[in-house]
Amino acid sequence: MVNLTRQTISNFERGVSSPSLLDMKRISQALRVPLPDLLSPELIKPSVAA
Repeated sequence: MVNLTRQTISNFERGVSSPSLLDMKRISQALRVPLPDLLSPELIKPSVAA
């Protein structure tokens, strides 16, 4: 279990805030995905300028 609220995850997804390294480690373990794969630049969406 990751112990993050839905609001916190939503903030990560919307780019309002970023997860700490500890949160990233917990997420990677919960998803069974290596941490470097979560940090891969190919997975990071570029910001869209308004």
